[in-house]
Amino acid sequence: MKPMVWVKAPNRLLIEFTSRCNLRCVYCHKSQPDAGNGSDLPDEVLEKAVAYAISHPTSRICVNGNGETTLRKNWDYYCDRILEKNVNLGIITNLSKEFTDKELSTLCRFKSIEVSCDTADPALFRKLRRGAELERLLQNMSLIKSAALRENRPPPLFSWSCVLSDQNVFNLDDYVILAMEHGVQSFCLCNLIKHPEVNGVLSVKHITELPDDKFIEAAQIVMKTVGILIKSAIKFHGIHGLMQTILRRYKAMASSGETMTVTGEGLVSAQPRGHTRDCVEPWQNMFIRSNSSVSPCCSIERDLFIDGNSDIEALFNSEFYLQLREGLLTGNLCPSCRNCTGAEWMPIEEYQNKIQRLLSGR
Repeated sequence: MKPMVWVKAPNRLLIEFTSRCNLRCVYCHKSQPDAGNGSDLPDEVLEKAVAYAISHPTSRICVNGNGETTLRKNWDYYCDRILEKNVNLGIITNLSKEFTDKELSTLCRFKSIEVSCDTADPALFRKLRRGAELERLLQNMSLIKSAALRENRPPPLFSWSCVLSDQNVFNLDDYVILAMEHGVQSFCLCNLIKHPEVNGVLSVKHITELPDDKFIEAAQIVMKTVGILIKSAIKFHGIHGLMQTILRRYKAMASSGETMTVTGEGLVSAQPRGHTRDCVEPWQNMFIRSNSSVSPCCSIERDLFIDGNSDIEALFNSEFYLQLREGLLTGNLCPSCRNCTGAEWMPIEEYQNKIQRLLSGR
């Protein structure tokens, strides 16, 4: 087991330039009264991360986190330095600000841009993504493509991510069609994590909280949309946790007719005996948060910090990372992994074989 918990280096580095955001989406923790304004990653840590990205051009680098990257001062300067080395650079952004020509020139050089967009309905978009306009998002996509044409380079690969709820699920097929009309090539369909409701804003619920008849209708729309994507050869991800919650609701209806509830952790089933989470992120990812903490994903936060003198590869094999990997390999999960809504359950032996294959291919 021991050789399987040690990995030389991450092959995916996520750098949270800032945790500040220009929107207050109703389903996001940023809408909570105690969310705060966020902060920028200290310059010395950002320099450390950029230097590592430049020196490891085979890695996948993503410059996003829980904030809007393009709000940070000189964000394009740091990204340009990475892009000059032909690094595979990606970003998740809300595209809800007015960009300068210089910023558009930087964005058009990205390998991939994932745009946070939840609906094709402009009025609902405004209510869900407070502070944003669908028209500006679409215009910014067009401006980025135009910048790429002017520079005689291929445009980024655009994808859209959507947090599904009772408010937007019934128009999901229209959402996908609008995206495809604007050249979107992949989708991320995200499971809603429930936060306390905020007074005075649109209330959103997990689709499994709908009455039986409306839930069945919503589930059928999800299946129809998946069918459209498959028929169109459009890639999609992030749906596994969502499908698992839908199936659990179906089983609950069939067995007892009881309505399942959503906790602050999402809709979570008990860990089946002999199973673990189907997640490889502790073997692949290092996420550097704007507060300088380090973890494999946005769901786990521990007291492991990076500074200007840190060795990134040593952090990647710290006791924290080793324990996470050991826990996944044995099924002895930490609470964050046990309650994760983004990964399905998998038999432990099958999972161990998957990790062996992963490591042999690196």
